[in-house]
Amino acid sequence: MDRAQLEAVVGAYLEAAIAKDRSLAPFADKVAFSENNVRLELGEGTWRTLSGRGTYSHYLADPAAGRVGFIGTVRENGVPALLDLLITLEDGRIVEVESVFIRDALAGVRYEQEIGQPEKVWFEAVPEAKRLSREQMIASVDKYFQGMENNDGRGDYSFFDPECDRIEHALKTTNVKTPMAYGHSTDTDFASMTAEEQWKTGFLGFVTKIRDRRFVILDEERQVAFAFVTLDHNGTVRVLHMTTGKDFVVPPYFDVPRTLQVMEAFKLKGEKLYRVEMTLYEPNYGARPPQTQVAPPQPSAPEPASREALEALLERTLQALESHHAKALPLAPGVRYTENGESIEIGDGLWGTICDYAGSGAARPETPAYRLVMADPGAGQAAFLGGMLEETTRGMLYLRIRALGGRISEIEAIAIRHEWMGERGGTVTLFQPRMITGFDPDGFVSPDWLGAAAPGDREGLVQAADAWFDAVQSGRSAGLKLAPGAARRDNGHAASNAPDAPPLDPEVPAFRPYALGLAEQIEAGVFRRISRVRERRHLVDADQGLVLTVAVQDNPGDLKSIEVPGVGEVGLPGLSASGPGAEINSRPEELQSQLFGARQMPNVRVPTSEIVVQATKVVDGRIAGIETLSRGAILGVSGGWPA
Repeated sequence: MDRAQLEAVVGAYLEAAIAKDRSLAPFADKVAFSENNVRLELGEGTWRTLSGRGTYSHYLADPAAGRVGFIGTVRENGVPALLDLLITLEDGRIVEVESVFIRDALAGVRYEQEIGQPEKVWFEAVPEAKRLSREQMIASVDKYFQGMENNDGRGDYSFFDPECDRIEHALKTTNVKTPMAYGHSTDTDFASMTAEEQWKTGFLGFVTKIRDRRFVILDEERQVAFAFVTLDHNGTVRVLHMTTGKDFVVPPYFDVPRTLQVMEAFKLKGEKLYRVEMTLYEPNYGARPPQTQVAPPQPSAPEPASREALEALLERTLQALESHHAKALPLAPGVRYTENGESIEIGDGLWGTICDYAGSGAARPETPAYRLVMADPGAGQAAFLGGMLEETTRGMLYLRIRALGGRISEIEAIAIRHEWMGERGGTVTLFQPRMITGFDPDGFVSPDWLGAAAPGDREGLVQAADAWFDAVQSGRSAGLKLAPGAARRDNGHAASNAPDAPPLDPEVPAFRPYALGLAEQIEAGVFRRISRVRERRHLVDADQGLVLTVAVQDNPGDLKSIEVPGVGEVGLPGLSASGPGAEINSRPEELQSQLFGARQMPNVRVPTSEIVVQATKVVDGRIAGIETLSRGAILGVSGGWPA
């Protein structure tokens, strides 16, 4: 297919996705579809919420490889967003679609109001005698990533053309004439420099690894490349001693491990980089694209161990995390570690950032004091659910270990962190829609509210815990056995039996779902947005009558309201435009103010998943209390281990 035909396929794909009709595009019988690096079925994800195209379109074609790329603006429920596409064709049919959806409405407005369309230079053909080969193009572009990774300012950065300009989310970040702070920092010098000068400062040293580099479009005629790469910031770089003589104190956003998935287009002038256009989003730390993902680790065969031995091994693991010394642990051959569902190396991630945990012996006052230790001797497992601290970032940690022959064969960690919107974006996860109940570290003081130990049988405990998730998934409370006064807390907030709870929909003040009891909440449809609760895994502490469950809850995002018996229609919280194109009439500076507030408001009208850690207290076969922690994630992510 030629360039024009490839670009037409993008238009057909978008038309099909907006209309939710795959017959409008030339799909093959089998299509590999991913969205934000998660494999989904074609028709899932933003196919359910995409509502229109925007006016910015940058096409990138590679006729030799049968691929076409796209960076452009779209609408989701009328709200501006960015969309990157990579479409692969065989015999004129679409066989693979990689969709990257970025919920940055402000960038959408900047693209459409300030840039309009890509510079003409992107589309200019280069005389054949001056063209680099595909291999040479890759080598030139890869110097950019080599120079960014662990950037120290002491490399050869002459791969930039003296007139190179770079934009990130439609914001010019090089050669800026008026003072402009860059990224999460307050530094106003960086954006005023040339691209080569920027790399020479060592300012980007907080990028600790650039991996999974894929050069997906190589347009030899126009000398344009499109790369998908993954940037890791492991959270251990706190101060950078730049070549300018200044010390750059890394912002609090990088207190914790972060991964950014980057899609970047390059226009070359000879062997030099002349134009760069970057877009990005933030998945879980350690996330990989589908092409390089590893199979989930298989659980070890259960081997019984004593409660005392398991709790001692768990405490050693917590101490190793705090001291950043994983090698001090007795690790079994082939031990596997997951963090927030991602398989990463032991020693990476939280192993480099945790500086305190509840009950450490010298706990800091800012660390949430909550501490719950559970053991499942029959399964050889133990878990900690309690407060943690990473530099200045407070959070709650779920840590599970499994023992095999006195050694640790599995380690699983899930971190739920306090996110605050402060200067330069604070610590908020980039472009992650906020859940209905945000995390409040001050809400975690003690698990004593769950009550005293109430021994029970393993099967009955699991049945009670599963009954709750069955009720959430089905929207029906039948089969849910509740003790009198049974209550639930969610991310540190009272989520039931709370008379002062606010309404779900401000326009329907009579409906305050968190004032209801648990069964009444289920029947009122509070959880109807959740289509599935999957990958449920239980750690059972029969002596305490507690079940600790890890699960993933999927929200397709296409439910706008619920019909509540006796109340009527209640709107679900989410961002939406008041009319076609209405939000584009706002000036960017006005919209910026709106969005930095709006991003902190709940938005469940987009496709998302939630990784849930839940402690369920069961007394005499009935649920007496539920402590839920949840973190937002990309639709379809895995919890990390098979159920």
